[in-house]
Amino acid sequence: MKKKKRTKKENIFLNSILLLITFLSIFTLIRLNLQVFQKRRDLEMQKKLLEKERQELESQKQELENQTKITQNQGFLEKIARENFNLKKEGEKVIAFAGLENIANPLPKENNNNENNRNQNEDIFSRVKKFLEKFLFYK
Repeated sequence: MKKKKRTKKENIFLNSILLLITFLSIFTLIRLNLQVFQKRRDLEMQKKLLEKERQELESQKQELENQTKITQNQGFLEKIARENFNLKKEGEKVIAFAGLENIANPLPKENNNNENNRNQNEDIFSRVKKFLEKFLFYK
């Protein structure tokens, strides 16, 4: 078998193809490296944002835990019930001063009508229930 010698044109063509493949490979590697760099930078920014959000949520959680501890205190509940809902303990007497009213949550004037008294009681209980739902997270 005879080996055929390559001509000069064939050598130039093969060298050109090889050079082109080399340049394309280098270009592709550079492009992929840039994409990885950009993705890494984006992920680092996202990590910083998530870390900041985590810290905010941790402080909010701590604040809510403190509020929960305060609201679970029986004295606090009694204070709120007295101040906001004009409630009293059994056997306790309330002294009212003329001209002073609770402006935020005034209770309707008492009437001897049983229907009005029942509506007032329902109104008081619904306000207490709403308050407890708000502060004790009942649903």
